[in-house]
Amino acid sequence: MSVLPLDIYRCAMASRHLMRSSIVLVLAIALLAAACSSNTDESVDTTTTTIDVEAERVTAMCRTLDLLSNANATPGSASLAITQTDLDDLTTTEQVAYGDFLISAPRAECTEHIAYADEIAYWLGF
Repeated sequence: MSVLPLDIYRCAMASRHLMRSSIVLVLAIALLAAACSSNTDESVDTTTTTIDVEAERVTAMCRTLDLLSNANATPGSASLAITQTDLDDLTTTEQVAYGDFLISAPRAECTEHIAYADEIAYWLGF
């Protein structure tokens, strides 16, 4: 049986088609794997971001205590103002977290308001 040039051509084209299909399949799998892999940027330091947010929260709490203190608000009046503004629409768990923060924030930054914050927390029931 003799091999015709057409048969050789078909065989070569079939193997070339198989190779192209394999390359396309490997590329598709690689792209899928790259798209599904976690995208973490190691240049972003989440610890620093968390510390910055926490520092901003402490500063905001100290500012609130400064405003209430400078307005000569009694702890009872201050607790009422906080209830109507900061604690409005918070869940019980969020309110407890706010109370903990109200007590801890002055100890970190504005130590002159420790007693005032403790009295407000008492009036709030924390």
